[in-house]
Amino acid sequence: MTPNIRTISGTEAIAAVFRSQTDQLKFVIENQRNFEPCHFSIGSKKALLTSDPMVAQHVLQKQAWNYRKSSGYDGLRRTLGNGLVTSEGDFWRRQRKLAQPAFHKSMLAQFVSTMSEMAEDMLTDWRQGPIDVLQQMSMLTMRIIAQTMFSSTIDKEGDALSRAFDAMMEYSHVHFLFAPPDWLPTKKSIEGKKAIKFLHEHVKEIIKERQASGALGNDFLGMFMSAGESTSDKMNNQQLRDEMMTIFAAGHETTAVAMSWLFHHLDQNPTVLEKVESEIAEVLGDAPITLEKLAQLEYTERTIKESMRVSPPVWAFDREAIADDVVCGHEITAGTMVLVSPYMLHRNPEHWDAPEVFNPDRFLLGKREHRHRYSYLPFGGGPRICIGANFAMMETKIIAALVLRKFRLTGQKQKLDYHVGITLRPEKLTMNASSK
Repeated sequence: MTPNIRTISGTEAIAAVFRSQTDQLKFVIENQRNFEPCHFSIGSKKALLTSDPMVAQHVLQKQAWNYRKSSGYDGLRRTLGNGLVTSEGDFWRRQRKLAQPAFHKSMLAQFVSTMSEMAEDMLTDWRQGPIDVLQQMSMLTMRIIAQTMFSSTIDKEGDALSRAFDAMMEYSHVHFLFAPPDWLPTKKSIEGKKAIKFLHEHVKEIIKERQASGALGNDFLGMFMSAGESTSDKMNNQQLRDEMMTIFAAGHETTAVAMSWLFHHLDQNPTVLEKVESEIAEVLGDAPITLEKLAQLEYTERTIKESMRVSPPVWAFDREAIADDVVCGHEITAGTMVLVSPYMLHRNPEHWDAPEVFNPDRFLLGKREHRHRYSYLPFGGGPRICIGANFAMMETKIIAALVLRKFRLTGQKQKLDYHVGITLRPEKLTMNASSK
């Protein structure tokens, strides 16, 4: 039996899509009133919007074989190529198997000092006064991913890479979900395609230089080049480029956004900030960061998790049904898109007490076990859970610890606006840095 669900179609649906082009998150929020499922259709296109963790688990895990990423990802496919984020089926499984060892915790340990040194370098340039937090975090995480991925510094071309990346992400967002034709010569399309070509050529040149050197290198590129037991198993140049583009994009954008929201939420919650600062001072003092010390920053980690609950960088993703299905009583025909929004999942009052309250202790052992495991999806779930989740958490803890050990960031006490794109960025996050 199909449960009662809200249905949008016809002119109402067309009007909703038009509004969604300026704020897709608002579209999701409006059509998830009372956290009830919403069936959406325009002509042959159908979608189910849901904030039910059981639906998310069904689509992402239990019946993952019957769901693929929709045509809404075509913009990302043109941007990133056929990497782990966008590929499907047997090819994705092969690539995931080849890439997985590079992201094992034992391999990531080698990057602790790199992340720490680069964060310390950033802080030497900070002075008392206002800073653009997202810009600072974006440049830092871009430097970190370039070093860990290619053993490369980007000081000279950092600004050019940053501008190209922003144009590329805007292009990907415009071509997500109900997209305009790719041939339409809009300003964002023209700038985006130019940026994509620039970034692709940059990555290809790095791969070419590495191969010419004859050295693998102790970084992601080296690990990916050596992955596979035989020549036929190894990644070719196209696959290497696509995976490097994917890591470059996913590996710095989401962390920069997560860090920015974290500093905002700490400013909004001074009691939490004081506890985090006390823990950092007690555990680290003035000593260098180690994996063992990072593991002891338990309250800091819970605070990061709570920040990603309230402001998940990846605010929505979708899957398209390959064959007809029934999902928790919802009849899904082949071709229907199931839209899962972590932003709404993380606010569902059936699974979160007082969801609008910022409370890191939600993630204490003994509390989190009572929630549905798919009610919290900052890194997705199922077989396609983000391969870089451990890398991102380690990087976020290191940056947070080093920044908060030396500076306190204070800013607006009012509600912060957001910018909806592929990620959910804070809008105009300028904060005052005060040295300790």
